[in-house]
Amino acid sequence: MVAENLSPATIRTRHFVMQKFQKFLAARGMPQTVADISREHIQEFITETLRQNKPQTANIYQQALRRLFAWLLDEGEIRQKLASGMSTLRVAGIMHFSGSC
Repeated sequence: MVAENLSPATIRTRHFVMQKFQKFLAARGMPQTVADISREHIQEFITETLRQNKPQTANIYQQALRRLFAWLLDEGEIRQKLASGMSTLRVAGIMHFSGSC
């Protein structure tokens, strides 16, 4: 993340989201190894985030996970794009999550 020239606030936010995602997975008995995490796990996390937070928060979490999984793909840690095809959440009007990819 430092190589991307990100602000300290962005780095803290991404780290926080990664910790929340890890805790979410552990609490539900979902895979802890990145190679075993599926798009559905990410979608469930974002859906749960929407239940508890504002849509803007869910967008921030989704963006952080997109960046994480894009990096994991670049590093060869995973073999398929998991979060890149997930639609951005709509904030205005009726809120819904589009998990179709």
